Amino acid sequence: MTNNDPVKRFEELLRMNGVVDDARVTEVDERVKREFDEGYEYAQASPFPEAGDVTKGLYTDDGYWDAEPGRGGGTG
Repeated sequence: MTNNDPVKRFEELLRMNGVVDDARVTEVDERVKREFDEGYEYAQASPFPEAGDVTKGLYTDDGYWDAEPGRGGGTG
C-alpha cells in the first residue's frame, strides 16, 4: 500500500482481505455521493440562521439539545 489517504488505504485493506469487491465499493461510493448531494441541496435551499442563534447548541447545558433536534436544529 503506497497511498497515504487513510480512506483509500482502508479500502485497499478491505479489498485485499476479501471483505469487499468492486461492486460493493462502487455501491458505497454512489450512496455517499448521493447523500452528500442531497445534504448540499438541502443546505443551499435552507434559509440562513438568525444571527442571535450563533451560540445555540454550543454548550450541552444551554438546553438546546434537550429534545431530539430535527432538520431545523434543536428546540431551545
